[in-house]
Amino acid sequence: MSMNKSIPPAAAEHADPGGETSVRYQVFYDGACPICRREMAALQQRAQKSPQLAHRVSFVDFTEPDFQPESCGRTMSQLMAELHVYDLRRGQFLVGMAALRVLYRALGLGGMVNWTGLPVLKSGCDLAYKVFAKFRPRLSGRSCHQDACSRS
Repeated sequence: MSMNKSIPPAAAEHADPGGETSVRYQVFYDGACPICRREMAALQQRAQKSPQLAHRVSFVDFTEPDFQPESCGRTMSQLMAELHVYDLRRGQFLVGMAALRVLYRALGLGGMVNWTGLPVLKSGCDLAYKVFAKFRPRLSGRSCHQDACSRS
């Protein structure tokens, strides 16, 4: 997990003049990945169904043509490697399973992931996520080299 005390420009649009944010977390995901796209669509639907959840999370597809990774202080390689969630209140990124845990909790789905943070399971779950993330492009039928992916 890396720290970044300033709000990335990509997140700044959610800040109100008083310094508070209407959005607590900003999720950066690979919209070209069918697995990721499906998961984020399901989470977005959940958020939209509840007024209490609707403004907790914003979703950013970093494969959109106008997205610049520098806008969030990351490289495309970093974003491609693992899920990234930016905590606007704390001014820090969470990555991998830590990002997934905070995202699910923010959307009222903590019960699905809380067990992955138990001391006896956490390191194994974190490792399993890293393995999944490494092979995610292949699992979705893509081949990736450096910052670019294509359909196999």
